[in-house]
Amino acid sequence: VSIASVSLFNSKTGLSLSKVGYPGATVDILNKLDDRVFTEELRRINPHMVVLAFGTNEGFNDNLNLVTYANNYLNVVSKIRQTLPDAKIVVVAPPAASRGGPCNSPPNLERVRARLIELAQDEKLQVWDWSSIMPSSCGAQAWASANPKLMASDHVHLTRAGYELSAKHFAKFLEPIVTEMRKIQYAL
Repeated sequence: VSIASVSLFNSKTGLSLSKVGYPGATVDILNKLDDRVFTEELRRINPHMVVLAFGTNEGFNDNLNLVTYANNYLNVVSKIRQTLPDAKIVVVAPPAASRGGPCNSPPNLERVRARLIELAQDEKLQVWDWSSIMPSSCGAQAWASANPKLMASDHVHLTRAGYELSAKHFAKFLEPIVTEMRKIQYAL
């Protein structure tokens, strides 16, 4: 049995979270879902904000076609917009990572990050560059060597402390977006 989704709902005011994810997932996972089921689930949950956090696994794909990737990503954005026209879509560009050595960033990781940032700007989506909170040179190595360690020894996955630090920065990024959404939500 695989659990693909965990949801926490709040029947009062505040935050409800629905997280869907799989190890090794790419944005293509959302394009493989049945369109009817995908849209019905989005409508049922009816979020005010959808966060898309993909890119690390794509960045490790040496055979990645960046044009196809961007088109697949835009297809997901289009499905969300058609289903939830008033929802904010937030793109999270991937953090630094390395492979086969402490400062060996997969070549496509930088390309994916840059393309996601460009795509988000073109589509007028909010974008948070996760790597921006890491050192620009050998960020994965720096986080893996930090005390406490912020990244696991694989230089791909974060430690609990790394995820907590990232969450604090992401929450700070989201604050003005949420504040603006509240103004619009409750405007008379």
